[in-house]
Amino acid sequence: MISNEYLFSDIGIDSVGFYAPKYYIKLKDLAVERKVDPDKYKKGLMAIEMRIPDVNEDIVSLGLKAGYQALVKGGISPKSIDALFVGTETITYAVKSVSNIFAELLGISTNSVCQDVYNACAGGTLALLNAIALVEKDIIKKALVISVDISSYQIGSPSEATQGSGAIALVISKNPRIATFGEKFGKVSGNVDDFFRPANEKNAKVFGHYSVNTYLNFQLKAYDDLINNIGDFHADYYTFHAPFSKLPIKIMQQIIQKRWIKHIQNLPRVKKDQITSSILKKLDYFMHDITVLPEWLYLKLKNRGFSSETLETISNKLIANVKGKVLPQLRVPSHFGNIYNASIWAQIIYLLENYSRANDTIYFGSYGSGATCISG
Repeated sequence: MISNEYLFSDIGIDSVGFYAPKYYIKLKDLAVERKVDPDKYKKGLMAIEMRIPDVNEDIVSLGLKAGYQALVKGGISPKSIDALFVGTETITYAVKSVSNIFAELLGISTNSVCQDVYNACAGGTLALLNAIALVEKDIIKKALVISVDISSYQIGSPSEATQGSGAIALVISKNPRIATFGEKFGKVSGNVDDFFRPANEKNAKVFGHYSVNTYLNFQLKAYDDLINNIGDFHADYYTFHAPFSKLPIKIMQQIIQKRWIKHIQNLPRVKKDQITSSILKKLDYFMHDITVLPEWLYLKLKNRGFSSETLETISNKLIANVKGKVLPQLRVPSHFGNIYNASIWAQIIYLLENYSRANDTIYFGSYGSGATCISG
């Protein structure tokens, strides 16, 4: 866990809502139609299905249902909400704010702040930071943050299988009933052209390996910045924005190999009977696609005098932990596709409702192309 100095603030999530269209496409069927190997989607992307909106659904109808659910589930009066923020990149109007539409339809107090936040897939998280700051300064008491998107790519393009749609809603307040945020966040921004959608075009453009490498680079820098702000830590769960499910796996591996490797160098000072409280305590929390201990780690541990039997035990423990600590939340992008601004928070809602326990820590890396990445 992180030191109590930074865990936690008294501001956090008081209620949650989620909504996605009922229609979906099985990617194995899409693979047949496109005449490609189904494993290209299932194993290459870790994608199974993608949600498709009905002809009469848009971000207003999707977000409205998520927002309504958050208010009803939490028993929260709409009139107690004095700020409504929307994170989206599926722009409905060039000028008029979608947040004002939500506020009227949900019955939010007219004495409220409404704002749409646009910053690719990071808009919802930036909206969340706005809410946290205003609550902290007592400018508002409660905020409703809605993140909603419909992702669309050219039919037949490599990105077609990563489409998705859905919405989340979070009620933010002091003394929350569900989860609290840390005092500090990591952040990094830069001017890159890894992904964009030109004006007046429906479909976004993405640039293969360049886009993937940019994502990994910014996620790693945001992770570093959080460590610079709060010190080294490990969490019970690690969540990342997921254009497709395999990308969070890649950044997890990067963090292990490029950041946690320094702990391996300290192994000469670690007694064998203290192994669970050293690097392996952290490594327990995630690894993917391993049936044996990675060679670079195996050799370093073997050189430190650990027996083959001990190494096998470690390997089995890593495999067991990844199933419970890393993969569960990836069921969301695997079955719903890339829901842009809602992606990271839909995963966190899934963890909160199905897996996490009191005092668990969830790390998040929220990425928006262009690019901005926020960690916390």
